[in-house]
Amino acid sequence: MAVPPSVAERKKILIVDDELGVRELLAETLRQRGYEVLTAQDGSEGLEQATQTLPNLILLDVMMPKMDGWEMLKRLRRNEKTRDILVIMLTARSETESLMRSEENKTLDYFIKPINLEELIAFIRRYI
Repeated sequence: MAVPPSVAERKKILIVDDELGVRELLAETLRQRGYEVLTAQDGSEGLEQATQTLPNLILLDVMMPKMDGWEMLKRLRRNEKTRDILVIMLTARSETESLMRSEENKTLDYFIKPINLEELIAFIRRYI
């Protein structure tokens, strides 16, 4: 395994997903690879964290209570501080409409659950 970067070099990733198991698995996997990881359990909490911490990347689930991923993304894009944060959408659905919506909202990509962690990590490394 590669040596994690120093704290000063760490890239910050925010995971927003209502499923605790998904958040924990993604967080542990990313921490093992040297990323600083923050988590939120819904779009409202995620939006607040993103605004306060300005992560390099957000892994954003589509279907969540309180505020879904699309609404959170829309609010991120309207805010000058957060509009340029890189976002990868995560969903259990693989429909054309969601893929098109993801592209329209300027997300990096769209990963369908269950996620291949090595593919996700490789993708993240290309961008941050």
